[in-house]
Amino acid sequence: MAEQKLSGQALSKFNEVTKKIYKDQAIFFLNAFWKEFEGKASAKFGEGPDKVYTFYQQFIEIDKRQWEEVHKKVWKQGWKESSSLDEFFSHKFLEVLDKTMTAITFRNEFRKIDVNFDKRMALVEFLLFEYKQEVSTLMSRPQDENKEELDKAQKKLEEVQTALAELNTQLEEQQRAVAAQKEAEAAANRALDAQSKAEAEAKASLAAQKIAETAAKDAVEVSKKLQHEAEAALAAQRHAEEEVRKAEAELRAAVDDLERQDAEHKGKLASLDKTAHDTSIGIVMRARLRTSTLSSRRRILCRCARPRSLRTPL
Repeated sequence: MAEQKLSGQALSKFNEVTKKIYKDQAIFFLNAFWKEFEGKASAKFGEGPDKVYTFYQQFIEIDKRQWEEVHKKVWKQGWKESSSLDEFFSHKFLEVLDKTMTAITFRNEFRKIDVNFDKRMALVEFLLFEYKQEVSTLMSRPQDENKEELDKAQKKLEEVQTALAELNTQLEEQQRAVAAQKEAEAAANRALDAQSKAEAEAKASLAAQKIAETAAKDAVEVSKKLQHEAEAALAAQRHAEEEVRKAEAELRAAVDDLERQDAEHKGKLASLDKTAHDTSIGIVMRARLRTSTLSSRRRILCRCARPRSLRTPL
């Protein structure tokens, strides 16, 4: 279909149509070409008016994406049905129809579609392009002929829209249910992971506790052994100290006895020496006493020369 040029008045009237929401544009197109659809004037028309509804639904989906891009929100936060797509989303719409093309090819095709040259694509413009119809034919057709058939088609369209809305609602509910189920499964998996982790930690803690108990028992045994050894060493030390005290007592007794014997011997020597010099007794007796005194002195000297431990009483 060649590019279409419109006069000022015709362009103004056509622009009024392109400003309608997509639904009203689809109805306007169906009203104008209802006979072609009934008579299946071409292969395209032979697909029936339901095909127009399919295009309408596809426009709605792309329009929601366009609204989200412009408003930076999800379409459920305020989207309302619009009337046209810009060049970018017009290209996206053609991609949905498997009409992928290069930028240059798209611009060439878009010039054919964009009848009013506002760089936007209305649904009615796309339908004229898709069904290869002229704007003049569209605008020349009355909108009230075959009103009964059109009302039926409109009713059918509304019924389909209602059914589709219900289907979308059910689909959303199913999606929410699936999402909730997945979240529940994920929560259950997290709980199982946490339980497994807790069990592993409990086992590790129990093993560590057993190791600690074994170490404590070993430490107690070692402590008991060391205590026993310390008590034995203390007893041995006390026994040794007792032996030392006994040895010291015996040594002190031996020293005392030796000193006593020395004193006695010294007394005897003094008595013998005195008797040996006593002139009142005979010479022979004094000589014997001197000899006895010298012998006693030698024994004393010999005993004094020996270690005290080897001395024996005289």
